[in-house]
Amino acid sequence: MSNTNNKVFDFVEHEIKIDKIIEKSFNFSYMSNAKWRKCFSLLSEISPDLQVIWKFVASKNDGVRHALPLIESLEESYLSSRFWFGPAYYKEIEWIEFPEVGKPYGKEKIPGAFYQQDVAGVLVALNEIGQWYTEETDLGFRLYGYK
Repeated sequence: MSNTNNKVFDFVEHEIKIDKIIEKSFNFSYMSNAKWRKCFSLLSEISPDLQVIWKFVASKNDGVRHALPLIESLEESYLSSRFWFGPAYYKEIEWIEFPEVGKPYGKEKIPGAFYQQDVAGVLVALNEIGQWYTEETDLGFRLYGYK
């Protein structure tokens, strides 16, 4: 007797679904796989412990605080980092926000545990190596994959 609850994740089906959502939801694409890799490579050099807020295409949340990917995670078309849901294609990144204030995991409601992040320096470094679509936000700045 087979167990129908053991469905294997279909990456091809997932990518097709993401492509359709992107086509339907956004007017502009600002990043390519190579550009994301360039961005993450720089960030791993200048600020590897930076906390960012990730927003993924089709995600219903307004962004989730998470660490940057390790340099070893930068594959050709995806991040092999283990996010809360597994690896992710670069094309799934809607935006990444760089908050001036980091909040340690598990201590998000304890202001005394917060720490400052040099996001102005990050933006300067990014602009030295390329052109990026960014916007200032109440928290710091946001780097867009799509809009």
